[in-house]
Amino acid sequence: MGIADDIQATVSSLPPRDSVRTDAATGFLGRPAFIERLRDAVVSARRANDRLAVFVFGLDRFRLVNERWGHLAGDSVLREVALRLRRTLRGTDALTRLGGDQFAALTPGVPNAEGAESVARKVLDALREPFSVNGESFSTTASVGIALFPEHGMDEHRLIRAADWALNDAKRRGRDAVRIYSNALGDARDGAIDLEHDLRVGMNRSELELRYQPVHDLDSGRIDSVETLVRWRHPQLGLLPPDRFIPMAEETGLVRTLGERVLEGACAQLARWRRQGLDLAGVSVNLSARDFDRSDFVDFVTDTLARHALSPDSLEIEVTEHSFFDDPEAAARAAELRACGVRLSIDDFGTKYSSLSYLQRLPVNTIKVDRSFVRDVGYSTSSESIVAAVIALASGMGLRLIAEGVEEIDQVRCLRRLGCHMMQGFLFSRPLPADDAFRYLARAARA
Repeated sequence: MGIADDIQATVSSLPPRDSVRTDAATGFLGRPAFIERLRDAVVSARRANDRLAVFVFGLDRFRLVNERWGHLAGDSVLREVALRLRRTLRGTDALTRLGGDQFAALTPGVPNAEGAESVARKVLDALREPFSVNGESFSTTASVGIALFPEHGMDEHRLIRAADWALNDAKRRGRDAVRIYSNALGDARDGAIDLEHDLRVGMNRSELELRYQPVHDLDSGRIDSVETLVRWRHPQLGLLPPDRFIPMAEETGLVRTLGERVLEGACAQLARWRRQGLDLAGVSVNLSARDFDRSDFVDFVTDTLARHALSPDSLEIEVTEHSFFDDPEAAARAAELRACGVRLSIDDFGTKYSSLSYLQRLPVNTIKVDRSFVRDVGYSTSSESIVAAVIALASGMGLRLIAEGVEEIDQVRCLRRLGCHMMQGFLFSRPLPADDAFRYLARAARA
């Protein structure tokens, strides 16, 4: 149940109007009292033909405070956030902590969307100032969703829900952002809810399909490995690419089950190919940062390999750069996997963070140059310079390097001239179903 649904359930058991409830950590109104205040404000605004705004704020990366310094330190940060909210907003504005690191504010008399956005940005500016945590400085940002009365809801339930949806959209857009609810956002949210339900059902109906794309080593002329990719054969929408459902799976937590299915399927397929006589070094699997959150993740991976009689170096786990950024627990599990012999690849390299310090801390085996850089090599000097720099970095650190998204022979020539000889992309092969991939791999082995 989401925050908005939780709040709606709370309303049915509101305390008497003369009761006083406050949040212990911040001193703000408790949620029932805040909802009661919002209900009264909506009634007053309707009578006076006035407007009001509801804000839902969410701190970005707050989880790191609890993980590094503990929950008592986290509570002190929440109290400081509450002080900054109170200083920035008007004394007559109602405030509450919805739960965790999320806060809500009610601001009557906001003239329009521009005025509400101006209020929100003042709050975000105040929250960017560093916090002192156990004598150390910690900086964070926040995101905010906004709903306006009467445009986005005529009662307290719809306003809270709309602001919550807008906050989720702001976080999906990269965080440190302001998002005002719109009907289009509501339609998209309703569609996402339907898609989430369909995915839950579809995973039980075996609607997920694996595809395999070969990685070619042009120096040896052999196929080095295959990357495992997932597709969803939706009964009404057809075959869906991962960008249609992976972000939603990450948001809802379904990505953990999805990752388990993909890892299991990839290992089973590699074992089957080897029994059929294919001499394939290994298979790679894309996993989410959410997978590394589970405490038994290393055991799950090694147990899966053992069940299919595969050596650890048969598997390479691909993650995007931001999966380990400022997440020491994920980095520790990656190091533990590497110690067991499982290989680690950084996917979409160069597209997320400019800091390269994590390459010194993580036991990375492979860097994959993102297709956005590969696309323009041979045509753009800046893209060519970036790729050359990544190749030099990989060579200097003794890392394997793969260029992905190769579609033209001119790209191959340029990449080889720069020193890259391992590539994958549509020029060689599209991602193939298992039987087609077997035939492709068998032909390549005979060539």
